[in-house]
Amino acid sequence: TRKPADDAGAIVFVRPLGGKAQEIELINDLPALPNRDNVFLIFTGRADLPDVEFEDLRHKALETWNKAIPQERIFFADCRAQRFLDSLEECSAERIEDCMDEWSSVWGKIEAAEKIWLRSHGDADLFREKMEELAGFNEIHRAVGKFVRNARNRQLAEFLGCMIQDCSRIRKTFLELADLKEKETEALKSCAFNIIQKAD
Repeated sequence: TRKPADDAGAIVFVRPLGGKAQEIELINDLPALPNRDNVFLIFTGRADLPDVEFEDLRHKALETWNKAIPQERIFFADCRAQRFLDSLEECSAERIEDCMDEWSSVWGKIEAAEKIWLRSHGDADLFREKMEELAGFNEIHRAVGKFVRNARNRQLAEFLGCMIQDCSRIRKTFLELADLKEKETEALKSCAFNIIQKAD
């Protein structure tokens, strides 16, 4: 796994929340990366946990991983919550409860979604907003978008740096050639002067 990690544009670990942090050994064993901004960690399954247990596991996960990966690139998401949220795109605000029942009959109940619906007091927009927070994918999209923009800027900076170095080398070569040409011209003038003097 070492070579692909060296060449990767980004490294993303996805693991269930509450699992053993085995990958930390891999991250510490990875060769020094030019920039650790390309390492991300996504914990899944947050919607299945009570709030208190989630906060406890979140705290432990950040404490375990923050030396290997900066906190702004550690995320807590839930794929089932996101899929449920996506299914609501075709569901009118008036039918959200029916859509939740239909979803539960096929995919299983998401208790956190039901609690959020009750706390939203029938406000469909507030419900969707809180479900987006639970799913966590908007935060991931923002971070990845920022990473891509920064990566492009880094690539552009590296490209411009290479161009500047190439221009410096070309300039140096040109100046050396110009200096050599000037010396050759001086030598020819001196030679011609000596020939003329001998001829006289």
